[in-house]
Amino acid sequence: MKVTTQAISVTLGTNSTVTASFAGVPGYPYQVQRAAKVAFIGTLRVWSTNAPPRGLFQAFDNFSDLGSLPVEAYSGCGTTLEAKERALIVESSSMMR
Repeated sequence: MKVTTQAISVTLGTNSTVTASFAGVPGYPYQVQRAAKVAFIGTLRVWSTNAPPRGLFQAFDNFSDLGSLPVEAYSGCGTTLEAKERALIVESSSMMR
């Protein structure tokens, strides 16, 4: 069975934070990844979760692992069963300033 997910929103918060909201299949394991390079190399931040009963889940990012805000950031989400399936979202830190 092919399992997919979609980003349903990206919210820019205070202090240059980002909250990405996703819709997935309830009970399936998902992994959200954020990278400062589109090729997903270098420093990655990873959040793992199982989609809750309604399938909606969020990843909150304050970029604290990078030491400073990146010029741009890319997020991908997929099931841990099919890690190569990704929906990319471009987050520009210039929009957060």
